Amino acid sequence: MRSNTVPFPVVLLVALLACQALFTAVLAQNETASVSIVTMGYTPVGDTLADTGVKAKDYPNVALISIKTKTGQTTTCTGLIIQVDKVPVLLTAAHCASDSTRKNSAISVVIGLDTESQFSTMCDTKDFPTCRKFKTLKIIQHPMYGHPKCDPQGTVDTMGYDVALWVLTPKNKNIPLKIDSKYLRINDKTSVPPSSSDVPITAIGWGQINVGNAQMMKAAATSFVHKTDLTLRKDPSECEKLYKLCPGSGPRFACVSNKAGDSTCNGDSGGPLYYKDLVWAITSFGSSKCGDGKPGVVLRTSGFYHWVQVTLKEINSDKEFLASQKA
Repeated sequence: MRSNTVPFPVVLLVALLACQALFTAVLAQNETASVSIVTMGYTPVGDTLADTGVKAKDYPNVALISIKTKTGQTTTCTGLIIQVDKVPVLLTAAHCASDSTRKNSAISVVIGLDTESQFSTMCDTKDFPTCRKFKTLKIIQHPMYGHPKCDPQGTVDTMGYDVALWVLTPKNKNIPLKIDSKYLRINDKTSVPPSSSDVPITAIGWGQINVGNAQMMKAAATSFVHKTDLTLRKDPSECEKLYKLCPGSGPRFACVSNKAGDSTCNGDSGGPLYYKDLVWAITSFGSSKCGDGKPGVVLRTSGFYHWVQVTLKEINSDKEFLASQKA
């Protein structure tokens, strides 16, 4: 799973590459060098199931999010369903879409995919019940997302509130939605993962892959869900300095990296990071040249766990809304 291996065949989606520029911002210059931040999330090389080692049955609640605006722009994010009953709820990055975006875009949310081709041929059928399509009913961004801003000129959230919950409904309500509760858990402890040393972690996502170039100069959309092994850095100060993270935001962020060639990229935003089998973070942002060796920034679930629980309680107590979904 290294970006400097022989290129694998991939499907090049020009629309995704074009939209990358729309979601890239450049940080102010300082003594550390010029750093570009991609606000849409990443993944390694390889575009076959054998390359990725990821199958839907192992991550049944990981979602592919596709957002197409009325102007024809298409972006991709990754998400994680964290509630099935009483109504499905998805966890992802706040920068992926707002509720106003939802009202003016065609949004697709799908889980249970091994390959993107299954989307149109197999999802929501009795022969393939684990692949499900959803309609997005509401997008709830963290109330502190984007406010206040440490850097008024910046276009990414450096406070640590880049998180949102999406309220969903299955497009085919005749097939029960079943996901084992063990997959729905997210970490609530600040001590997990341990910070005594660099810790191996795994990122999952539908982000762009690198076609044989360690500096990510040639990127392509993927037709498979991918995973990559990263390292949680014991010392987060490099990310704090490199990306000018807001003072006091440290407990909400974590700094992850690996050697050049592996990281997260456009389309992985909102995707889960696992410590062992527990989701402890979601992808937020990083260098625009995915895989260039610079660390990436992720949000610890422990930093927004309380908000998630309060918001889920509010969603689940809306009897009128829940009744309308059973109709």
